[in-house]
This record gives sequence, C-alpha cells and structure tokens, in this order.
Amino acid sequence: MPHTLIIDSTSTTPEILLDAKEGVFKIIGTSMAEDAVGFFMPVIDWLKEYAKEPNEKTHVEFKMNYFNTASSKLIWEIMTLFQQIQNNGSQVKIDWIFQDDDEEMEEAGEIYAERMDIPINLIIDENN
Repeated sequence: MPHTLIIDSTSTTPEILLDAKEGVFKIIGTSMAEDAVGFFMPVIDWLKEYAKEPNEKTHVEFKMNYFNTASSKLIWEIMTLFQQIQNNGSQVKIDWIFQDDDEEMEEAGEIYAERMDIPINLIIDENN
C-alpha cells in the first residue's frame, strides 16, 4: 500500500490529499500550473501504486473551482485510474463538488460523468 500523498495548494495548483489508510482522496482548488504534467505526475504515480492493492471502497472528492486545458487532460487520466480500480473489483464513488453558480465546473463534471463508467455524483457545494 502506498504512503500518504499530501500536496498543499498554491495560487496555481490544487490541494491533493491521498490517504489510503484513512480512505481520504481529495483534489481541491485551482489547477492552472504551467507544468501541469510535472504537478500531476506524482499523483498519477501514487494512484498507479494504489491501484495494485486498493481499498475495498474508494471515495474521491473533486472540488475544483478552475482548471486549465492541460489540467483537464490529467484529471481525465486520474479518473481513468479510478475507473480501472473499479473494473478490477473495488467500489469507487466520485463526488464532483461545485459552486451553485459555477456553470463551467458543473458542465465539466457532467462531461466526466457521461464519459466514465464509474458513478460520479454532481453535488452543489452548500457550504460556500
């Protein structure tokens, strides 16, 4: 089982919390790093290791307020890894949380939900 991966957010990168032991998987914030691949590769590598021995249930929260095109491709790759985990027999649930007035993030969640074979719950953030 891989160790916990925590990456603090910056003005251009999201907060990442991947903790298999506690069952916490969160990607929160803004993603518009110039080097999106460089930022997300440790996340993708961690998830590839996690996929070898995943928890019985994996619950993921995406709470993005913005991401650029380069980041969207890497978020797709991350979603694909969660889909592989489910295809290998583990239960995966993804919550896509967005602000009520954020049509862009709502639409992005809808697109991922349509194209993936895992449940993606579109949730309006009532806390903000």
